[in-house]
Amino acid sequence: MSELVEGRRVGSYQLIQRIGQTGMSEVWRAQDRDGRGVALKTISSQAGADPQLRARFLREGGEHQLMKHPSIVPILDFFEQEGNFYLVMQYITGGSLEDRLEKLGWKPLPIPDALKISKQILSALDYAHQKGVIHRDVKPSNILLDGDHAYLGDFGIALALGRPRLTTFEQVMGTRCYMSPEQIQTPLKITHLSDVYSFGCVLYEMLTGRQPYPQGDDSKEAQYTMLAKRVHEPPASPRTYNPVIPARLERVVLTALSANPQDRFAGCGSFARALEGIETERPGSVPLKPDPRPLIPPVKPQPQVVPAPAKKVSVWGNVVAAVIAGLLWFPFTFESGSGGQQDVLIMIVVCSILTNIVLLRMIYKTWAALPASYARMTPGKAVGFMFVPFYNLYWVWNAYVSFAKDFNRYVKEVDPQQPPQPEGFYVAFCIFHFYLSVLMSFVVPYILILDFLILTPIMVGIMAGAINSLARVAEKLSAVGQK
Repeated sequence: MSELVEGRRVGSYQLIQRIGQTGMSEVWRAQDRDGRGVALKTISSQAGADPQLRARFLREGGEHQLMKHPSIVPILDFFEQEGNFYLVMQYITGGSLEDRLEKLGWKPLPIPDALKISKQILSALDYAHQKGVIHRDVKPSNILLDGDHAYLGDFGIALALGRPRLTTFEQVMGTRCYMSPEQIQTPLKITHLSDVYSFGCVLYEMLTGRQPYPQGDDSKEAQYTMLAKRVHEPPASPRTYNPVIPARLERVVLTALSANPQDRFAGCGSFARALEGIETERPGSVPLKPDPRPLIPPVKPQPQVVPAPAKKVSVWGNVVAAVIAGLLWFPFTFESGSGGQQDVLIMIVVCSILTNIVLLRMIYKTWAALPASYARMTPGKAVGFMFVPFYNLYWVWNAYVSFAKDFNRYVKEVDPQQPPQPEGFYVAFCIFHFYLSVLMSFVVPYILILDFLILTPIMVGIMAGAINSLARVAEKLSAVGQK
């Protein structure tokens, strides 16, 4: 696609100024032949060659053009020129909700303003859901303001229910800070309830001036921590940051932000109805009569979560089991002849299997002992993906090294007296046990002995010690909680 520049004419529109750009599109302020201002969106020159992105863009135009709602940015035109696709939308002059929050210095919006925006956008989302379209990227920058009117825009990554999907497993669509837990875990199996959650994040931000799960910096560690909290931990109470929020409004926000989709509102229409009448309430007040339309479960104070004590294990018993598993081949070395050598090789393979069974059993127990709110995966997932051929060569870092990282983060926060896990040894073990030992065995067949008799028992002992450390932490927390 030829480069877009100011003054160039595309179809019957003249480009005035580029006002936005992403990896897959550009948005320009333009004029039609009558001098009216419009917003023109096109696939960018960097992404135009991708047939999937072009197909998604074409689908966006067709679906978006069919959606007629007072709070959805209208599509005025949709056309192709020289093999490129263009969307022409109404130009909204007031900027985005994100712009408004930024101008306020990220302070809370007045509650009536937040509620007015919410009702308009929720109505638009409810309409889109009835048309079979999930937005998937609801966030302040996609909410445009024109005076007192709010518009929902950018359906560019919307998923039409029941139509062929153009995304692959690797393409997780959305913006991290507003993703629902299921959008993080199963991005291709989400429902309209994901948009309920995402707008709950937007409403939280309008009321408090901050996101429910701030990321901090742009490091991968910060991104992981934010996503893990989104899946495993409830957000902080909005009234912690803005005490003037009415109690019922806080319950509405927290209901929308439930990690379990079935605990949220049944849809954006129900969400909008739950906001009715809140403008007249005073901070901390509750309605005299409960509203029968939205069924909002009361938010009960959450007691401190004390993990169930993990069952302690015998460190030396597990180490001995690992050594025995690695020594079963040894008696066969006394047999002579080719048959004996063949038996040795067979037993080495058997020992390798038994040793890894001991390892997998231990890694399952370690992840089971770690509190769920600090664990990035379940015990079953930690072990299960190890049985996927080739993929397991990547997964070992998640199953082993990630446990050491999560363990150290946990004990540092709750009981620094517990010894940390040696992350460096976990890394070295993964490299040697899962990579080098296999490659080197073709050159030095008995290099596996070093792995079976030294490294693996040490690893088993370290993990058994970690389980016992977690058990001690849980016992301490339990004793404190009973006082």
